[in-house]
Amino acid sequence: MRKKLSQKAVIISVLIFLLTQFSPLFSYEKGIPQQSEITELIKAGKELYENGEYKEAIITFLTVLTKTQSVDELSEAYFNLSLAYFADGQSQKAEEYLQKLFEIRPDKTIDERYYPLSFVELFNRLKPEPKTEPKTQTKIEPEKKPPLKTQPDVEAKPERKTEAKSKIEEQEAKDTPQPVKEGDLLPLNQVDIPPEPIKKVYPEYPAVARRMNIQGTVIINALISEKGDVISTAIIRGIKGPFKLNEAAQKAVQKWKFKPAMKGSKAVKVWKPIAIRFAEK
Repeated sequence: MRKKLSQKAVIISVLIFLLTQFSPLFSYEKGIPQQSEITELIKAGKELYENGEYKEAIITFLTVLTKTQSVDELSEAYFNLSLAYFADGQSQKAEEYLQKLFEIRPDKTIDERYYPLSFVELFNRLKPEPKTEPKTQTKIEPEKKPPLKTQPDVEAKPERKTEAKSKIEEQEAKDTPQPVKEGDLLPLNQVDIPPEPIKKVYPEYPAVARRMNIQGTVIINALISEKGDVISTAIIRGIKGPFKLNEAAQKAVQKWKFKPAMKGSKAVKVWKPIAIRFAEK
């Protein structure tokens, strides 16, 4: 008797094990589709989309929605529905299913290389921005001000005044013109009376230049002393060539005599440009 009971217990245990292991095989009879069926439907919908059969792909993915409650499968169906509607020219429907997708998968991302640019733009426009944690504000303690001095700093003020006064005096000293002494060299535009020639010596016209009819003007810068003598010369602009016109002009100007330039009652030195013209009369 005990042997028969033990055999029945073994048989019941085996049956329970089999029912537990193979229960998914019986779920279809209860009206719940198997996992493999949903996978096959999604795969078939993708193939229809790739073949350009967008309406058939839409019907297939809509069927998936009626057969599953899985978040992964729903998000897969919503995304592919949006893609198929977009390819079929139904942009409003495409937006609708993208929004449904983001409601359950706000972090959904795609590889933009494998989708039309216009669809990628729609996807990025509708994708919600990631939530950022609010920053904790740290309370900043106000800076403590040092206690006010009861007595003013008397010693520093006179020092500043003295320093400022010395700078003003220094500047005034610079601005005050220095008295002109006899024989000082001044710019021509700063004298009261410019030098006037009282004796002019005309240059010799070099024979070679005269024969070749070389003409032109040589400008000599002459340094005129406080006594009216030309004590130095320099050529500002000459005549090119081996005709010695520049040298002839310099020799002539060095013999000129001037009334000296005056600054007030003082005779001073100045540089004055003099033009010497070489031409046949």
